[in-house]
Amino acid sequence: MLKYFRIHKRIFWDFSYSFVAYALPTIVLQFVIQPLIAGRTSAEENGLFVAIFNVIKLMVSVFISPLANLRLLKKQECEKNGFINSFFNHLFLIAVFCSILLGSMLNELYRDFVFRISDTVLLSSILILMSIHDYFMVEFRLILNYRKIVVDNCLIILGYGIGILLFIKTGIWELIFVFGYLLGSIYVLLNTNLWKSIPRKKSVGITKQYVELSASNMLGLTSVYCDRLIIYPVLGGFEVSVYNAAAVVSKAISVVGVPLKNVLLSYIVNHNGLVISKKSLKKFVPISIFAVMIVFAIILGISVMACRLLYPQYATVALPFIPIITIAVMVQTFAEILNIVLLRFTATKLQTIISSIKLSVYLIAAFILAIVADAGLM
Repeated sequence: MLKYFRIHKRIFWDFSYSFVAYALPTIVLQFVIQPLIAGRTSAEENGLFVAIFNVIKLMVSVFISPLANLRLLKKQECEKNGFINSFFNHLFLIAVFCSILLGSMLNELYRDFVFRISDTVLLSSILILMSIHDYFMVEFRLILNYRKIVVDNCLIILGYGIGILLFIKTGIWELIFVFGYLLGSIYVLLNTNLWKSIPRKKSVGITKQYVELSASNMLGLTSVYCDRLIIYPVLGGFEVSVYNAAAVVSKAISVVGVPLKNVLLSYIVNHNGLVISKKSLKKFVPISIFAVMIVFAIILGISVMACRLLYPQYATVALPFIPIITIAVMVQTFAEILNIVLLRFTATKLQTIISSIKLSVYLIAAFILAIVADAGLM
């Protein structure tokens, strides 16, 4: 065991740093910010917040995250050809514009087309700051410096704290994320160099891959974020609030899944193949099944307690949904970890095919169960 640890010590510490870096802001968001907003707003207002915040996350996940992952995958090519990084910065500007445009349209839709310039400015500010942070922060992963990612996320939490104080005084929840990502973006820009390359339009053959990854993310994440986006107009703000209370488990699972995926992708970009022996696989499968059962029991228990503690106003209605959401999120997290290997060693169009199948099944099931069978939130 000690010999194994010594051999893989660097990976272990990188995962630990990545885990802490992701866990800190996620825990604050899930267990402090969202319950705080829910406690200071009505069910309808909280449902609107959840819907719009998921619009923001969807925009960043569709337009920015694929670009960051592709930049990571093109690490070796960018080291040989500086023009590639310049073209990445050109794509970044286009991605930010698209996220603001589509995000603003959805923002107006959910606000019943009651246009207020302040809402648009606040939404655009969050999208710009999150985009700057989430894209250029990839340099820390390129150089495998996960300690800086921890510092970065600590600054985001500090910004959240400032924003929370302003939210309590003004009632404007957007200020929490504006100040959080303002501090994070400043730190990233001061400690990275990717943004210094002047954007150039000259194509270097990566646009197609970026479009394929973005399309794949859009299809795949529709069923992750758009559940709340679909629930709000169909069932109303109260049902969104109930779903959000029941899904308190989802972030607890992703606290492990996301950093593991990030570290895995950061390391396999340096390999041209991946081989797992049958002997290792036979050992891995039973251990994994046992671990999943233990994790399910722990997460389920924690989720029930957390739901009652953080969302007492919705707990009675939300509790029956927790086991279902727990199973669904665990399956999805496992699939996403396996998908990292596909992302590295197979054609990017496969991502679109997988996501299309997933979205099709999701929408058909939602239509049959929620609308035709009138099963509502269940």
